[in-house]
Amino acid sequence: MSTPISARSAITMGAISVVSGLIAYAAYFDYKRRNDPSFRKKLRKEKRRVDRSKPDNILTPGSSSRNTADIKEALAMIRNEQLPSSAEQKEQYFMESVQMGEQLATQGPAFEIPAALAFYRALRVYPSPVELIMIYQKTVPEPVFKIVMEMTSLDVSTPEPETKEEKKEEGAPASRSPSPPRRGRYYEKFPETSFYVSVAQVPLNDPQSIDGKPVKKSVLVASKDFAPGDVIYKETPIVMALDVDLQLKGLHCSQCFKAVSASQATEPSSDALNPAYCSGECEVQASTQHHTLLFGSNPPVIVEGTNIAIDASKVEARKAAQQKLVESIRATGKVGLLLVARFIARMVGDETKKLSAAASAGANTSDDYSLFDHIERLRYLEIPDADCAADDAALTEVLKLSAEGLEEFLKNGRYAMLLGKMAYNAIGVTFSTGRDDKPESSLRVEEQEWTRTPYGTKKQIGTGLYFVSSYMSHSCSPTVQPSFPAGTNELHLIANSAIKKGDELTMAYVDVQGVVDASAIDNRRTRRQELARGWRFACACARCQAEAPTATATEAAPKEDVHVEGPGAQVEEAVQRFETGEAGPELRSKAEADDVDHTFDLRVYMPPRRIQFTQADIDAQLQQIHLLDASSNNENLESLVPLLKTVHDNHQVEAFLRTTQGLVDSKEKEIETICGNNYQDFVSSVSTLLTVRSYTENLRERIQTLDTSVSAVGNSFAAKKKAVLQSKKTAANLDEAIDTLQACLRVLDLVNRVGDMIKEGRYWSALKSLEDIESLPQSSLSQTPFFTYLLSSLPSLRGQIKDAVTASTKSWLFEIRNISGQVGQLALDAMKTRARRWKAKREKEPLLRLSLVGSAVEMVTNEKVEFNVLDNDQIHVDFKPLYQCIHIYTALDAIQELQRTYQADRKAQALLILSDRMSTASANKNLATTLLPLTEDIVGFFIVESEVLRTTQSFRSHREVDELWDSVVAKLMEVLHNGLREDGDVETFLSCKEIILSFIQTLEGYSYDTNRLRALIFILFENYSGLLDRTFSAQFKKAVNDDDNLPMEVKTKEDLDRALMSCWLQGQKAEELQKIPLPGVLPFSQVFYSCCAFMRQFVDKFYQFVEGVSHQHRDIDELLRKALDQLLTKHVSENIAHHLSSTRNVSQVAQVLTNIEYFQETCTILEEQLMKLRATQRGGSIRLMSYASFASLHSQAVAHLISVLNNKLTDIFETAEYDWTPNQPETTPSMYLWDTPNWLMTVVDGMSVPEEVKEEVYRGALNHIAESLMNFLVGPDVKIVNDDGLSNLATDIEFLEDQFQRPGKPDLTGVFKEIRTTVAIVTKEDVASYLIPAKRQQLYSNVQPRKLGSLLEKMARFTPKNRSVAELQKVERRRQEAQAVSRMIVAHRIETGQR
Repeated sequence: MSTPISARSAITMGAISVVSGLIAYAAYFDYKRRNDPSFRKKLRKEKRRVDRSKPDNILTPGSSSRNTADIKEALAMIRNEQLPSSAEQKEQYFMESVQMGEQLATQGPAFEIPAALAFYRALRVYPSPVELIMIYQKTVPEPVFKIVMEMTSLDVSTPEPETKEEKKEEGAPASRSPSPPRRGRYYEKFPETSFYVSVAQVPLNDPQSIDGKPVKKSVLVASKDFAPGDVIYKETPIVMALDVDLQLKGLHCSQCFKAVSASQATEPSSDALNPAYCSGECEVQASTQHHTLLFGSNPPVIVEGTNIAIDASKVEARKAAQQKLVESIRATGKVGLLLVARFIARMVGDETKKLSAAASAGANTSDDYSLFDHIERLRYLEIPDADCAADDAALTEVLKLSAEGLEEFLKNGRYAMLLGKMAYNAIGVTFSTGRDDKPESSLRVEEQEWTRTPYGTKKQIGTGLYFVSSYMSHSCSPTVQPSFPAGTNELHLIANSAIKKGDELTMAYVDVQGVVDASAIDNRRTRRQELARGWRFACACARCQAEAPTATATEAAPKEDVHVEGPGAQVEEAVQRFETGEAGPELRSKAEADDVDHTFDLRVYMPPRRIQFTQADIDAQLQQIHLLDASSNNENLESLVPLLKTVHDNHQVEAFLRTTQGLVDSKEKEIETICGNNYQDFVSSVSTLLTVRSYTENLRERIQTLDTSVSAVGNSFAAKKKAVLQSKKTAANLDEAIDTLQACLRVLDLVNRVGDMIKEGRYWSALKSLEDIESLPQSSLSQTPFFTYLLSSLPSLRGQIKDAVTASTKSWLFEIRNISGQVGQLALDAMKTRARRWKAKREKEPLLRLSLVGSAVEMVTNEKVEFNVLDNDQIHVDFKPLYQCIHIYTALDAIQELQRTYQADRKAQALLILSDRMSTASANKNLATTLLPLTEDIVGFFIVESEVLRTTQSFRSHREVDELWDSVVAKLMEVLHNGLREDGDVETFLSCKEIILSFIQTLEGYSYDTNRLRALIFILFENYSGLLDRTFSAQFKKAVNDDDNLPMEVKTKEDLDRALMSCWLQGQKAEELQKIPLPGVLPFSQVFYSCCAFMRQFVDKFYQFVEGVSHQHRDIDELLRKALDQLLTKHVSENIAHHLSSTRNVSQVAQVLTNIEYFQETCTILEEQLMKLRATQRGGSIRLMSYASFASLHSQAVAHLISVLNNKLTDIFETAEYDWTPNQPETTPSMYLWDTPNWLMTVVDGMSVPEEVKEEVYRGALNHIAESLMNFLVGPDVKIVNDDGLSNLATDIEFLEDQFQRPGKPDLTGVFKEIRTTVAIVTKEDVASYLIPAKRQQLYSNVQPRKLGSLLEKMARFTPKNRSVAELQKVERRRQEAQAVSRMIVAHRIETGQR
């Protein structure tokens, strides 16, 4: 909100602890004179005890004036000095200034000002001026330190010279007068323009003047137009505090007031206040603003470059002081103390931080204002120091232990002043319409805290101080309203109505809506009383003035309606005196100035400033004291405070005391004169009183005589009347005895009939008869011992009724126990019938396939068949005995006893059912046969419980029934676990599942929680899935092991249809296989057919268990997928891979490859089928991991097939017999190659595999042929080769390329390119071109130098028979070419190694 503060302002704030001691003397003297009689008495004795010695540390007025002039001149010189910019220069400047100051300070008084200037220069560049001032206070001589502090004061009050830019903008001449002081420019900077408001000074409604100057008030006005509902500005609090009760709960952030839960809140361990924070950011803000100084454990201020050891005793003392401060806050429940403490802490922290930044930058921040600059302009309530002395002491101790010297700031009533500012300006933070759970305060009304909030202080959750909003005045018809829509303490100012630029902004300090049922007069009185209590003014807004005429009669009533005992009565009386005009002129001027907007002029209502007296002023006032007339009635003591200080400073105390003593003596003589003059009047009054006393005694004697005569006459009359009354009483007694006997006979007859009613089972009639006896009207019978005895016997009769109805209920419970199984059987049969009917309907309508019994769709769609299992042709359950028992026990006020016994009986019956059936289950090996009657008993038992719960209202609680249900379900689950663990039959699992499912569906209709049972079904399903896996894994393994890897034969149409129905095939492929001639063979072998059949059985068994199970278990699909993956991968794919590794027959390997392709196709189809059969309605797709396994197996099979063919080709090439040194070349290929292409194409083309597989097989075989031929040429077995032998190899290569270039075959001849090119280089005599890198890369990139070099070496070894020169030259050329290629290889290796 505020701009960065100036260095001089911050230094002044840091020096407050020293300057405040000088300011406090006059205020303290005046306070003691007004409130302490002993202090006034002490003044009369002062002249006998006055110290005539002159203090050493007080300067004479003349010297002070001289020093001030010198200091101002020195300050002007310092301002023109250029401060260093870098950190090193500042450090050197600081050290030099401090050393110079220390040297000058030791030279005597003449060098005090130069020494102070040196210390002040160091202060200007020190990053933490407040810390340095504290150090100066302890280390620098006191006269020098005082001069330093005077410099800071003068530096603040002296106007800053204008900058050149300002002069240029204003166009003023260079000699213009200096700009107004910094104080006068405050409202030019505050508030900031982004708030769209400003502070204006306006006259009071009742014009007043002080010293001839009109008193004005500060109000907040709009800087632009606003529509209703507009947000004028947003403002965060300078300091804030949660209400004490919320602070203890930890449910709101202590920094921003945001609501937090206990799990989200962070609580610092070192804060005795135990705050909670919503985030780390709030915790950091609180730490920097106030936590470290007030409630931290480490020193808040550490001077840079020093190593200060932390004293453990000081740490403990500081913790004790912090705890005492917290106790003070919690004891009263007020937050004013906490607001003041946090304000001081933030002020110290902000000034230190901003000063550090300003000093490091060397900037001139004279227009920056500190927190104290802001708060000193706010209004405040005057609070006596005695009312807050304890809190002041607690806070002072904390500040003293946090940073020694800081406690000086609170001296001289400054704490009371700050507390008054918080009390007057604090705004209550209220979310929505406020809270309703604020505890009632134990304090008196006049002692409670009040904050500005339109909802009332009791609605707030905390308090905040907002500098801008503090300038708003009160109005009962406010133009704006504070709001906190963000759920934090950020204030949003909302316009209530249209506001024009320049209009004043007003808010409601109290709840101005009032009580709906109350009159306008009462509401007006209530809000005005609250304003008087909280802010001590009487509102005179337009609304209050409009309502005032109608309220005159009511407000003229006696003062009891607003009377408050104790000091609070002064507040109420003040309100009425304000309203009736009885207040004195001075008091009314303050109230009326405060009435509309209660904004005071700073000259009148700010804390008093120390008055600067010249020597002439002091002499003039001394003359007034000397010339004071001893007989004067005017004490004129208001102006003595500064005068007394001046008298003391000028050593004129003795003369002052002589004059004062004379005045006291004259006053004492006046008192004695008054007493002497009134003595005779007092004596006359005593004589008159004695005369009155004698007349009174004579009158009392005459009254006593008259009383004695009247008593004698009355006694005679009383005796006669007594005899008459005795006769009447005897007659009345006889009549009463007759009536009583008749009443006794009627009562005895009624009691006799009660026994008959009990025997007949008419318990309620019997109980009502007893109530009739007990409620007989008061008569003579009521006073007889007979009736008393009869009444004493009524509890016994009620007990008989209670016992009889209890026995009836026990008998009923036994009957219910016997028929529970029959009730359960009827309910389960009805549910099975309902399930069958719904299943048939689902099969007809595919849209209902995913809806189960009990679902919303089923309940709406399925036809209802009304069948009451408790009342039908086969059975009737009468609940009358139980209802009658409940009725009787309720009338006897013993219903809780019946509830306990009934719960115990039903629990015992449930345990009996379970124990009987569990013993039967252990004797019977078949679990399904014992599970069905057990579930029937349980269903019948809980159907009865449901009916009792429904019809008896509060007799049975859901908790009691749920307790029984949970215990029975736990036992039932135990029976299932134990039984199925021993029985591993698939059919047993399915039977148990159907029983449990019917059990669940039946009791779900009676609102019982079956989640645990449904979870049990899922657990059973997992076990069932494992059982299926173990059962089918053996079948899959056997099918793979028994397969002969030959196409499956089908002889008849039935065989073909059965095979195609069992296998999963694509539609087109299935249609093609339907057309094969019979008998015939299918492309896959027997293993594929068998595995498909087994998979269909597995899926059917799987979904047979899932049928009817709730759709909430979405992991069922995942279990099925994993089970299928397990079977296909582990028991099919892996077994096929195992057998494939031992298969060497090409046709069998090809058949395995075909089977694998069909298995891959089956995985894809199976995924689609599972999507259609899935048990849940969730989205997504199902992917079988076994597809990847079969894909990997397919690649493995192809590689194995190529390997088998290559082995065959290796056998063929081993029969080759090449002559590598023939005498002449051959024109035909070698004999061993004639049938090789035809054999290879016959084998590969005959496979029932896709063309891409065949191409891969071809390519693998031809690569093997090319590698075999290359091995012949460059391998170690051939030592010598001539040109004719090389020509014969080229002929074979051309033959192979020609054979495999037939139509319909892929272009596979590229595999021979390397060997063909290698041979061509030699035959074409083009080795020289190969040795050239560019041509080698362009023409022969696929020829390996090593192989070419090996071939040239073999050809160089050949010795021609004719040994002609040409032949020998060719041999030599071959040898040289071989050497050249070898050198090229070596060079290439060396080059590669270097790289």
